[in-house]
Amino acid sequence: MDISVVIPVYNAAALIEECIQSMLGQDFQGRFEVIAVDDCSTDESPRILTHLADAAGGRLRIFKTPVNGGYPAAMNLGIQAAHGKYIARQDSDDRSHPSRLSLQFEMHEAHPEVAFVSCMRYWLTVHGKPFHAPLRPDSAYLLETWQDLVGNWRTFTDPACMFLRERSLRVGGYNTYLRTGMDVDHWLRLMELTAAPCLNINKPLYGRRLIPNSLIYQPRTTYSNAIPRAFAQYRVENKLPLDAEPTQVWMEAVRQQVPATAGEFKRVRLVMDTALVNLQMGDLRGFVDFFQVALSRNPLSALRFLAGNLLRGRLSDRLPGIPDVQMTPLA
Repeated sequence: MDISVVIPVYNAAALIEECIQSMLGQDFQGRFEVIAVDDCSTDESPRILTHLADAAGGRLRIFKTPVNGGYPAAMNLGIQAAHGKYIARQDSDDRSHPSRLSLQFEMHEAHPEVAFVSCMRYWLTVHGKPFHAPLRPDSAYLLETWQDLVGNWRTFTDPACMFLRERSLRVGGYNTYLRTGMDVDHWLRLMELTAAPCLNINKPLYGRRLIPNSLIYQPRTTYSNAIPRAFAQYRVENKLPLDAEPTQVWMEAVRQQVPATAGEFKRVRLVMDTALVNLQMGDLRGFVDFFQVALSRNPLSALRFLAGNLLRGRLSDRLPGIPDVQMTPLA
């Protein structure tokens, strides 16, 4: 088996079928499987997954975590169950371009020295309008280092990564000391194991969906994102093993270094940025959904941000769209 696609699933009934169809419809000519790990969903996700598996002819395998442990625990279960040489990560509310697996596999096989392979993302507004940021025209791929990731200067997307299963097992798989931020922790340890960078394909092959209530927009995400980066520096400086985990006391000390208002301010600004992107792409309902979230958290900041961007004429600058990816329906 060449590739195992691992998809952690929790209460994703509205989008999981589109997600899985985007993987089953890949143009990859080698052997691959899709593994969906249900993390104790309470919605219709388990029923939908069973239906999809019945229709997929053995290409989709379903597993369930014993307790709800977050996506790191679900990823570990999927990696353990996988038959593939490579693991391709995928979130349950996103979708992939049909050529994602073939291009990532080809690039990883051609460059076995890199820590892992990722790709540029395209975004999907709340109601499915795709777009991407401008790409660098001078390169087929970018090499991004451990230092880039620690400093949060990177362009690759976490759930768009493909990595060798054997390497992941060597570093202990995903750490589970937090329920979020553990992709970054995993990538940093793979980079330390290989002393190599990430190779990021300079094509938008991964569709990241903008959802107002997702974790990326929560204030606590600022803290959880800081911890794996800080611990990576601590681990390297103190020569700790790659599967080491920080203590609760250590993590609390890191949290204390982040100003109390930083998480709220950064996330409100991110919510408003996303609201304006939805508006730029003509998704008015998406703009309203995100703007309401920003207003509920900090009305004054949200209104100031909107007024400032209107005065600067930002809304006249449209982002480049990309052709929509047609999902292949299951038989």
